[in-house]
Amino acid sequence: MARDDAYSEAEEKIEDAQYWNATTLQLSGIGITELPESISNLGELQSLDLSHNRIEFLPARIDHLSKLHALDLSYNQLTVLPSGVEKLTQLQWLNLSHNYLNSLPMQIREFKHLVSLNLGNNSLNLLPEWLVCFVSEPVRQSRG
Repeated sequence: MARDDAYSEAEEKIEDAQYWNATTLQLSGIGITELPESISNLGELQSLDLSHNRIEFLPARIDHLSKLHALDLSYNQLTVLPSGVEKLTQLQWLNLSHNYLNSLPMQIREFKHLVSLNLGNNSLNLLPEWLVCFVSEPVRQSRG
């Protein structure tokens, strides 16, 4: 079954990353529908690319990746983010584009270091007021 092959490939890559104490892991486009729980063993991980898969949910133990700076979840099938995601307080770059999110979890408010948040191509009807804190005023250039 293809799902089993993709899941096994993800587990193997996670195992290799753990062995090498990797700070970057790329699981993009391998066709996984779920992320192995063993991802939580990668405590030194700073960048995780899960784009172009069919992931519907993230395991709650993703909160063990407390050193994560960049997380790419674009082109998946996420409808919600798990509770505990607020523990990823070091996130600077988060790509949630091309999913099925219809609301934003309050947890995103905890990402104090976030400089890039991509929410394009979701099912969002209304952005919450608290999101304003992530939007900076455009830089105006003087001509003179």
